[in-house]
Amino acid sequence: MTISLLKASEGLAEVSEVYFQRGDTVDVRLASTTAEAYRFFKAAEKEVYFSASPLAPTGNRLESNITGSQEALGVWAAYNSSYFRVVLR
Repeated sequence: MTISLLKASEGLAEVSEVYFQRGDTVDVRLASTTAEAYRFFKAAEKEVYFSASPLAPTGNRLESNITGSQEALGVWAAYNSSYFRVVLR
């Protein structure tokens, strides 16, 4: 498998500052969660991005998996992470 990794934004940086070089050691974290949690956080991210401010929401309703006698907004989520140290070839 090939995964492209950048260590900096491409802006005005030198190529050697943006891309990892052969022989560099990279710590990689792979994380997984449920589709439900992913959808919630993606929708929340869009809500913040597309609204003028977090205090002026767009009106889109975020899905929540929290239930109870009072209306709540949020998601109960768990993550699983795996960590790898890789020497680039």
